[in-house]
This record gives sequence, C-alpha cells and structure tokens, in this order.
Amino acid sequence: TCITGFTLIETVVSLAIFSISITAIIVVTSQDVANSLIAKNKFIANYLAQEGIELIRNVRDTTMMDSSKRWSDFTAGKIGGCFSSTTTPGCAIDGSLDFPEITTCSSIDCPEAQLYIDSSNGIYNSSSSNNNQKTLFKRIITAENVRGVTGSDEVLITSTVSWTQGLEVRTVKVSENLFNWIQL
Repeated sequence: TCITGFTLIETVVSLAIFSISITAIIVVTSQDVANSLIAKNKFIANYLAQEGIELIRNVRDTTMMDSSKRWSDFTAGKIGGCFSSTTTPGCAIDGSLDFPEITTCSSIDCPEAQLYIDSSNGIYNSSSSNNNQKTLFKRIITAENVRGVTGSDEVLITSTVSWTQGLEVRTVKVSENLFNWIQL
C-alpha cells in the first residue's frame, strides 16, 4: 500500500526549518536597517561638524575684515569661551543667523550645544522656538592655542558632534588650524 501525505514528525520538522529561515531573514533585515540608520546619522553629524568649523572661520574672517579689530579680538573676544576648562567643555555656535552667534557652555554637559532643526526650511540651529524640533545631535566647538602659546597666530578649532544611538554615544570630530592671515 502507498501512504500519501505528511506524518506529524515531517510536518513539525518542516515548520521548524521554515521558522528558522524566517527568523534569520528578520534578524538580517533588522541589522541592515540599524546599520543604515547609523550611517545616516554619521553622515549628518559629519556635515554638522564641518559646518561648525566653517562658522568659526566665518567669525574669524568677519572679525579680521573690520579694520578696528585685531587677532586678539577674535581669539580672546569672539571665541574666548571656546577654550575648554574644567567647568565648561567649550562653546556652541548657531549658524542660522545672519552672523553666527557663539555661546559659552554654561556647564560641563553644555545644554547650549543641543541642535534643533527648523521644519520649514531644514536648517539646523540652537533655538528651541517656533518650528524647531529637537534633534539627536549636540555640537561643541573647542579652541586650543597651538603649541600651548597664548596669543600665537594659530588656533586649533575642533568641532565635535555627538548623539546617542541605542545605548551608545557616538561622536564625529573635525579639526582645523585657523591662522591670523592679516600681517600688520
């Protein structure tokens, strides 16, 4: 006699194989989604960090173009609060204004560094008002005298963007030396 159909054991084994296959596909897909979200946030953070350097360069150039200003007006005045200390990690900068506004961090966690995005135009800024939505990102700018010499014609600017993704704090840092390009 010929028996047709599946036995109970064959059915259970085939369901187990099918379940393992579906579970593997779901795990791989969810990992790909997480990796692409990490890559997206790292991409955004890299641009925000580079923008921080560009904004500080803009402040330097605008300050130096004013004939009544000197290099020290930029280093001690404009970015004086960006030199980190034991009480503050540096400063925050808002580039959404006509002239970038620099704010010294009020504490070691620097709430001023929180970035918001204006939902009407997609521009990142430091203001929690109007159309602005809080983002994952914080940007802190630090300044450091090159070779430890205060008043030298060179300052190292570092723009650090950080965000929390899952349980991990991620950071992107961009640094550049800015020079006193006006010789008196």
